[in-house]
Amino acid sequence: MSKKVFIDLSHPFSAEAPRWPYFEKATVNSTHSMAKSGVLTQWINVPQHTGTHCDAPRHVME
Repeated sequence: MSKKVFIDLSHPFSAEAPRWPYFEKATVNSTHSMAKSGVLTQWINVPQHTGTHCDAPRHVME
């Protein structure tokens, strides 16, 4: 029985995460902070095809 090797290909989420070549970068905008409001609120805007996809072929095949 062969030993299975798993390689983590995940990319950390950031504005520099890999995306479709002509898509805009992800943005993270904070509207509240713990210091100012006692709560952290962030708006995250990211195209669907950003970062690691384990099912990538399904996104481009009918």
